[in-house]
Amino acid sequence: MREFHPAASIFPLMQGEAFDSLVADVGAHGLHEPIWLFDGKIIDGRNRYRACLEAGVEPRFRQYEGKEEWLVQFILSENLERRHLTSDQRAACAVEALGYERRLAKQRQGARTDLQPNIPQKIAEGDRASGEARQRVAKQFKTNRTYVSHLAKLRDEAPADFEAVKIGEKRLIDVKKERRAAVLEEQRKAINDGAVALPGGCSRLSALTRRGPMGMPTATTPTASEGPAPIPK
Repeated sequence: MREFHPAASIFPLMQGEAFDSLVADVGAHGLHEPIWLFDGKIIDGRNRYRACLEAGVEPRFRQYEGKEEWLVQFILSENLERRHLTSDQRAACAVEALGYERRLAKQRQGARTDLQPNIPQKIAEGDRASGEARQRVAKQFKTNRTYVSHLAKLRDEAPADFEAVKIGEKRLIDVKKERRAAVLEEQRKAINDGAVALPGGCSRLSALTRRGPMGMPTATTPTASEGPAPIPK
């Protein structure tokens, strides 16, 4: 069994009927395109390799002679037009590519203990660099920078949902709706359980029951800006 290079995971593996069709084609007609290797690991052709194993066909390999920092661009050129991916999926791939580039850069840079950086300045520079990098990979992967930003956050907060978008099981907009609904449900439960205190010492339930026409607060309902209702003298 050949090992997959980390850069190969930028694009999702084929699933279900699409992979079954590839297995059938390889079994019937053999392997058309060789599988690319770098340092003995597969960088492109994971699906073809898996299909060869399933179909009992001997895989053929070809060695990538370029530099490691060129891998992302090579894998992108081999897959972006060939794979039928949605804009959401391309954005997820862009996030993966950016993550791989950053890990590679960090490995090459190494730990520096002889520097005393200006922390606020470094943070500001990092924020600007992140925005520019997302814009760059969004253009490379022919997707939307906003999608890239949303999916980068999703990968950190909910890796399973990120993976579902990447393989095409879910759309980003549906995942955002599900997560928003879950947050609202948690807030509702917390309010009903009395875990959330509102201004003026009143509960959410009592505040809601003391509203006038069209949902406007009545004269006896303290608002967040006013605080507790004054005591008559």
